Amino acid sequence: AIDIIVQITRFSCGSRKITAIVEVTGTESGVIQLQELFSYRQQGFGADSRVAGVFRANGSIPEFYEEMRARGLPVDIGIFRESEHEHV
Repeated sequence: AIDIIVQITRFSCGSRKITAIVEVTGTESGVIQLQELFSYRQQGFGADSRVAGVFRANGSIPEFYEEMRARGLPVDIGIFRESEHEHV
């Protein structure tokens, strides 16, 4: 099973953006363990007065990707390297 949480935020300008993607990695002492994979960082406002920012990988490779690779499936772990992606 792949357990992913996708968080969407509605900003004051009315736009909605995906602001985080996290993997549920298990539980420990009854506490759900999460690993953040991607996050959105607001960097002000664009010319259209809408929120502007960067969606970035946080450098963590999800456990399910390792399982896919171990099974011989073609996977690109490069998308999980810490980086800044297109301003959105």
